[in-house]
Amino acid sequence: LMMEQIICDDDIQKTLVIETQRYKQCNQEHVLEHFSVLTSKEKSDLLNQLQSIDVEKLPGFISTAKQEIESQKTCDINTSISPFSGKVGSVVKDKELASTYYR
Repeated sequence: LMMEQIICDDDIQKTLVIETQRYKQCNQEHVLEHFSVLTSKEKSDLLNQLQSIDVEKLPGFISTAKQEIESQKTCDINTSISPFSGKVGSVVKDKELASTYYR
């Protein structure tokens, strides 16, 4: 059991390095700011979630949203404002766990 924990912790560290670099490139490293206070299970779960997110697309979503906001600033009072047209989503792998948060 102790050896498995060491292997898991080693895998967590390797994955953490990779994900930290990936999120840092997109200026999103703040999502890992409190990583050190998590349990091993929580760390593993968070890293799995972070790996499932296509964070590289985030700057494009932000840019599109900014352009839409800027274009709507010049509208007159009778112009309707439409919602953000980009698609943002996430992958929920554990439906049972998700149902405890979204009831």
